[in-house]
Amino acid sequence: MKAQQERFLIVSVSDKRFAFPLKDIAEVMETFRTYPIPKAPPEYVGVMNSHGAPVPVLDFGSFLHGRPARQSGTILVIDSRIGSLALLVDGIEKIVSGCTAETGSERDWLSGTSLELEMETIPSPSLEKLVALLEETLQGSGATSRKP
Repeated sequence: MKAQQERFLIVSVSDKRFAFPLKDIAEVMETFRTYPIPKAPPEYVGVMNSHGAPVPVLDFGSFLHGRPARQSGTILVIDSRIGSLALLVDGIEKIVSGCTAETGSERDWLSGTSLELEMETIPSPSLEKLVALLEETLQGSGATSRKP
């Protein structure tokens, strides 16, 4: 089991909590405007302008649970070194310091690592693996399952 200390952004999505490494988040936005993406899957809310660059916005709850995309919430703009993507989440709870631990398969993008926080295990999804999965899916060669 490998553990390392870092800071995390705890977010809520539907009835679940997720821990994203703060180093992987470029920006948090409360208000945003999106534009439709023709022929995009329904979990994409649209595309937004992020400092002059078009960035697709993925409703994370819709992606995980297959529900229609929401039109309100908080946007997490992913660091550009990972990919061009923003996630729509229900809200931000807090920023915490902690250690991650491997809890699943290395290939498991959703729950491969987790954060132990106040007697709770919070999944820490791999944003790199999520971006790769989305790219494969959009190109037609990806797995149809969103959950590992």
